[in-house]
Amino acid sequence: MQNIIKNKKLLIVISAVFVIALFSVVLYQDSFAEVNVTVDGETQSIKTTNETVGEVIKESDIYIGDADYINFDENQKLEKGMDIVIKRSRPVTIEIGTRTITKKTYKDNIKDILKDFDITLGKDDKVSPGLNAKYTDAAIKLTQVEKKEIVEEKELEFTTLYKDNKGLELGKTNTVEKGIKGLKEIKKSQTFENGKLVKEDVISEEIVKEPVNQIVEKGKKPLTVASRGTKIE
Repeated sequence: MQNIIKNKKLLIVISAVFVIALFSVVLYQDSFAEVNVTVDGETQSIKTTNETVGEVIKESDIYIGDADYINFDENQKLEKGMDIVIKRSRPVTIEIGTRTITKKTYKDNIKDILKDFDITLGKDDKVSPGLNAKYTDAAIKLTQVEKKEIVEEKELEFTTLYKDNKGLELGKTNTVEKGIKGLKEIKKSQTFENGKLVKEDVISEEIVKEPVNQIVEKGKKPLTVASRGTKIE
């Protein structure tokens, strides 16, 4: 009888130890958080006892540059199954005429890259490749287009009219009325690319002041030659 009681007590002790051990294993496993970390498209699963995103990044020896992207704040508390995404930045070059701008960015869409560069496009500006294209290693070429209308003034030369004057000696002239130049306004459209004029079209022309003809008299009166007398001896 005593042996039976001893065996029962031993069984209870063994069961208690097993339960405690099992509970400890469960607690130990629960202390781990499994998260996914994706760096430039490559994903790895990480089991960690750390509590924040920053701690697991540091523990995994993952460097985050100033211009790199991470989808969580580093102080964010870790949760099981969390997907942490990191995008590495790289230098991007934009050429605007003869000017070149280089800056690091993680963006890969041309439109987003221009926004990251604080470049606002005008309605006529041109971008190569297109705004919706993905960035490659080639420089982005930006052509800033400006269109404007101007009005130019052009002088119109007057015409000189001649008329005969029989009362004026031959070879002499007399300006009766001075000529006055006229004026024409020419309206043009101009297109500039990166500050350089590449196209110019005439929209309209208008004479705002007609020229006044100059009138000049030309002498037609024959010259009078005094005759010499004959000397008589």
